[in-house]
Amino acid sequence: MQDGRLIAISDVHLDTWRDSSEEKRQAFLDFLKWVRFDSGCQHFAVVGDLLDVPQSDHSPILPRYRDVFTHLWGLMRAGVMVHWVVGNHDSGLMGLEVAMSHPAVEITYPGVMIRSGGKDIWLEHGHNMDAWLWAYLQYRASRVQAVDPGDAMAHFQAGCAAETPPLPATDFVYDTIYEAMQWRAMETGFTDEEKRLGIRVMCQHLDDDFADVADTAQTPKLQVEIEADLHRFGLSVEGLKRGAHVPNEALDLFFAIGLRYYSSLPWRRAAKCKLGEVRRRFGQQVNGLIMGHVHETDLYSWDSDGDTVTYANCGTWAHDGGSFILVENGEMTAFRRRWDDPLPQL
Repeated sequence: MQDGRLIAISDVHLDTWRDSSEEKRQAFLDFLKWVRFDSGCQHFAVVGDLLDVPQSDHSPILPRYRDVFTHLWGLMRAGVMVHWVVGNHDSGLMGLEVAMSHPAVEITYPGVMIRSGGKDIWLEHGHNMDAWLWAYLQYRASRVQAVDPGDAMAHFQAGCAAETPPLPATDFVYDTIYEAMQWRAMETGFTDEEKRLGIRVMCQHLDDDFADVADTAQTPKLQVEIEADLHRFGLSVEGLKRGAHVPNEALDLFFAIGLRYYSSLPWRRAAKCKLGEVRRRFGQQVNGLIMGHVHETDLYSWDSDGDTVTYANCGTWAHDGGSFILVENGEMTAFRRRWDDPLPQL
């Protein structure tokens, strides 16, 4: 395992930039050039969700993002090891296992181990710990209609139509699994029943203050506002946990509860569980965990069996974001920045 400086990003979501200014796209290309020529890194990691794989409109990826992949190719040619950890939006890469030294690239799932300063850092997107995402995927899959055996077998039978309809399994994968995996969690494209399901799942820790992972005086995001809204609609956390009905007028609670769910404190708790699991599997030399998925840059350290270990979240390049994580000699630094902020001198 090559030791060295690491720069990690996640949740770039290039797909969401189609209506953004060309300045932001150029800023991302400039960032990749900075990684190549000025960062001094030996490793560059995309911790999931660079873009949707496959594209939601099933179009080819390379023509649309040729400039980005050209810059990534430039990194490889310069000897920087490029790691692409599969996330939920690029889940179409699942099963594609690549590990080449010339050019230096690795596409992997569920994660990758990188060494820096003699310390091992585990990188994983984080969606495998997202209970609401998996509940939503299961719900969507359960809505798929049965297919008539005659239709499913048409391509095996004499005299089938000149244009054979696509296999039901293909429609299922594209229209159900990938669409559900590639969701935009805070957009409004959910049905009322999906919002109710989301509230039922995400309400499970609404009464948790996360004091064990909170910084001084830090409280969960939107805690006061959510409590006030619950009271206004005659709801309670305990009632929601027991499956209380959520009336139509209270469905907008889904968005506030979702923002709380995808915030730093719950995912610090999840990271402690994940890093404990990784250390039991790979050994106590694993001192760090880097994830993405929640679009909120974070850095948090704690004691684990006498060792100081650290979790970092890369944040996002969606919307105004432009954050990244630097690992130098095993120590992590979070660069919380907008896409148009000046790049640091390392």
